[in-house]
Amino acid sequence: MKKFLSKKFSNKAIIEVQFGWIFSLIAGLIIFAFIMSLVFNSQKHANDALNVDVGEKLSTSIKGNLQVSDSYNEITMLSSAKISFACDSDLKTTTMRVNDAPLAERFTDVIFAPLVLTTNKIQVGVKDFSLAFIISRFTYITSPNTAYILYYKAQTPASAEETMANQLYDLLPVNISKKMAGTPALLAGYTSDYDHYKIICFNNACPTAAGTNYIKVEAVNNYLDGYGNVTWHYGSDTKSSFLTSSGLIGAIFSDNKQYYDCEMARAYSFMDIKRELQYNRIEQMTPDLNQYNFECVPLLAQHEYILNNMTNARDAALLYNDAVNLRQANLDSGFMGCPKVS
Repeated sequence: MKKFLSKKFSNKAIIEVQFGWIFSLIAGLIIFAFIMSLVFNSQKHANDALNVDVGEKLSTSIKGNLQVSDSYNEITMLSSAKISFACDSDLKTTTMRVNDAPLAERFTDVIFAPLVLTTNKIQVGVKDFSLAFIISRFTYITSPNTAYILYYKAQTPASAEETMANQLYDLLPVNISKKMAGTPALLAGYTSDYDHYKIICFNNACPTAAGTNYIKVEAVNNYLDGYGNVTWHYGSDTKSSFLTSSGLIGAIFSDNKQYYDCEMARAYSFMDIKRELQYNRIEQMTPDLNQYNFECVPLLAQHEYILNNMTNARDAALLYNDAVNLRQANLDSGFMGCPKVS
């Protein structure tokens, strides 16, 4: 009986020791997991803070470039980062996020950029969007490892498509990677040289190889500073209209129709504000002109008519023709020494 009880208590002691070890192991693992979670959370907060800081500095640099039109600059970061852009139609802003930072930088300015850039250097170009009067300042963002390849079919004499390619080459920011490809062989060479590239073609002279993505430009009278259509041929075709070379370049820097249309909607909202300001200015001047400078009244009435015709207009052809008429009205007013819309 004593031997049986001794054996029973011995087994119980062994079980208690085993449970003690298991409990200690579980408790140790819980403590270790807690400590590691603190470390990871601390690291995450540090990374988030760093990404927000990089985003703020990048935002400041980009906004600094907006002070001067037709300017080009490069911004270099200490290390490569993933920079994401999005257009917020509700808040009417462009957002920029660095490495999935919890906070995004917001811009009220119109910005055309790829949806995602992974780079340690971004290239920034700025160009006025104007229809006889300056409406907004467009910002274009890309990176050196993205090539913009202008494709056409080289021939003698030069085709309309080659002429358009030359026009666009001169219009694009000077500091980006841009290439002219007059043959399929040149096109193939450039596409193999760059990790990221955009092929831009004109009218119906576009690449025919299956699976080739490209942006097709069709301009009225083959004039790129006028108006026309842009088609993103990325699997399926999506088309939008462009107005002036500033809008065309914006389409080329945009990855899709949705982003481009969202940014242009913001640009047109700026146009509505500027148009109304110009219209109200003419109305305020008219009583004084009636009294002191009557010959200017019919000239400004022409300005007023054109500006009224532009109210809430979104049709590229209509707006372009209104801009042409407004420039002519400005010339007539200048010749007579009368106020202009500018």
